[in-house]
Amino acid sequence: MDKLAITADADTLFRQAGHTAEQYLRDGIESIDQAMGDGFAAEHPELVVAFMRVRRAGFHTVIIKKGLDNIVDAITSCSYVMGDRA
Repeated sequence: MDKLAITADADTLFRQAGHTAEQYLRDGIESIDQAMGDGFAAEHPELVVAFMRVRRAGFHTVIIKKGLDNIVDAITSCSYVMGDRA
């Protein structure tokens, strides 16, 4: 199973969050303009905001799921060890 391991310090994570937001912004503008026509995103910033929120929610969902998977694996591993001792 793919383990989630965060090895960066708080400053790096904070800086990365800004880069991620910028990428979501660029992606949102590009996607909206491709779907609706050039300049549409600039005329409808609320769509760009909605796009960014959806991307953020999707990312958070993946991170939470990976963390929960790690917890399940740890509990399962502990139960096997405890079962072997019983």
